[in-house]
Amino acid sequence: GFLGDLEAGYRRALDTIAPVVDPDVPGVNIDGICRTDPFHRGNALEARRLLALAGAPVATVFCLDRYAATRHAAPFTVGTNPDLASGVGASCGSLLGLDAVTETFERLTVELDGVDPRPVAEEVAWADARIRKACEKYLKRFDPPRIAIAGGAAYASFAADLLDRYLGADIACIVARNSAPGVLHTTDFSVIRDMIRNAEPDLVLGSSYEASVAPGAAFVGLTPPLRDRVALSSSPIAGVEGALRLMEEALNACIDHNRAKHGDSLAPTS
Repeated sequence: GFLGDLEAGYRRALDTIAPVVDPDVPGVNIDGICRTDPFHRGNALEARRLLALAGAPVATVFCLDRYAATRHAAPFTVGTNPDLASGVGASCGSLLGLDAVTETFERLTVELDGVDPRPVAEEVAWADARIRKACEKYLKRFDPPRIAIAGGAAYASFAADLLDRYLGADIACIVARNSAPGVLHTTDFSVIRDMIRNAEPDLVLGSSYEASVAPGAAFVGLTPPLRDRVALSSSPIAGVEGALRLMEEALNACIDHNRAKHGDSLAPTS
């Protein structure tokens, strides 16, 4: 129904379904999946991949599964988007961000027999090294970007942390459409517009609305609507591949923006 925001409607839908935890069901539920999210299928696939690496079977996926599966959910759950936590079973953490991935699989080893976090830890270390190398290369050529972020609180906070940690980005503003601690909450587009314009960002992460406010800035899609773009692949934002993808998108957008701003004086380097 019309409850004010997507997150409230999602929780109401889950309450109506009334999932049932079956203590005899092996494995781990995945939650935080919503079909309106452009990353939903990629997140589900990435969560399945990481759980398989650790030897943990997947139980019910909320909400990308059959109704019958909600009658036999596992006792433990990992999330891909904390804004859409299902509350089904005991939460073992989130897969949004490399640190969160590591912590979540450490918790799973305590709760479930047969879970081996080492393959996942190796993937996290590999991704961390790749991101650091790419960002160091970028910073040899360009200054850290000034960034404005708008979207769901969990995705926005994750993006801000990633870009600050590895790129030393100047996070000029973060605006969340849902309420969360430490993040400005507003759905008033005039407020968002003024904040972004005042920030004068080099890079905007958000929806097509935010992109339209700063047409001269680089843009990376973070939340719907994302218009005038073709999206065929199942890209994640959660997990190891999600962190890699978001940084890849941000770096490429910033490189293109700097080249356009400075003309042909910035030739590609090997």
